[in-house]
Amino acid sequence: MSDVTTHLLREDRSVPVEPLASETEALPDPLLTFLQIDTGQCFAVLDAAAFPLLPELIDAHAEDAACLWQGNAARDMAHLAPWLIRLSSASRLTRSLFAGAPDANVPWQLWGAWPGLILRARADVTAEALRSHLRKMTRLRDAAGQWYFLRFWEVATARAFWGAFATEPDEVAWRYGSVIEAVVFPDGDRLTTLTCEAALPDRAPPGGVIDRYRPLFRDACWRAFQMRVLSALRLEPPPLGDTPAPVATALCDEARAAGYQSEAAIWDVVRAALLTRATGRTLGDLLDRGPLPDDNLAAARQLLLRARAGTSPEI
Repeated sequence: MSDVTTHLLREDRSVPVEPLASETEALPDPLLTFLQIDTGQCFAVLDAAAFPLLPELIDAHAEDAACLWQGNAARDMAHLAPWLIRLSSASRLTRSLFAGAPDANVPWQLWGAWPGLILRARADVTAEALRSHLRKMTRLRDAAGQWYFLRFWEVATARAFWGAFATEPDEVAWRYGSVIEAVVFPDGDRLTTLTCEAALPDRAPPGGVIDRYRPLFRDACWRAFQMRVLSALRLEPPPLGDTPAPVATALCDEARAAGYQSEAAIWDVVRAALLTRATGRTLGDLLDRGPLPDDNLAAARQLLLRARAGTSPEI
């Protein structure tokens, strides 16, 4: 019996992506080569709920697009649904994914805020075959038989979902099968591609599959939140803006362990902790000033107000 572990997925990263100043600019050749956009087998799954302009852009600029929902759901909720869209270098919608002029705040320039990810289908796989494959993943049951929507297009959980269990053929097969060759998603200033090395037999998602992936999703969402906290701190003046990444992530962990559950509450507690540290104090000193409200969010906000009261006006 062989002890060799076979990895069915390969991960590659692109060169740094320089965002287009406008969606009217052409995509650079290295990016076209990395994505293989003009093979005709490159598609995006984009979420209209996260990008309200999507239906309008589809009508104006997408030649081949289909809602992943169907029937009444597609008719009544298309403005909130995920869409499968064939990409091409000539498409303005495709270029919008890579456009993002600094500080422009143009809603249809999406670099840095993708409402989905890119899939590359295997040769000769039709758009309808890809759509049919993806539809099998939109709703899955847990072990108790409860239905859940699976947002497999989320960038924050892309690696956790598409890269999971890379040595288990059955797990890789129900996600990639004979249909999907690669998944592409933003990763900092680059793109990451997860490629399934060989076509696998198509199979239905196993029963109770949500239970196995749920912890992966939770961990990925938590890490994404920690990165958003770090990015937000970078926009603050010192001492907040000087916070090292390990300190920021550790404070997030400590706030959660202390019982603060909402992202807004954790964000306030992290800032309160940093402000008190800058003046040689601790959060315990703030707690000594009196009881906090029972409400989690109100308590965090009170901590932040106490911390700010003890700092200089510049902070």
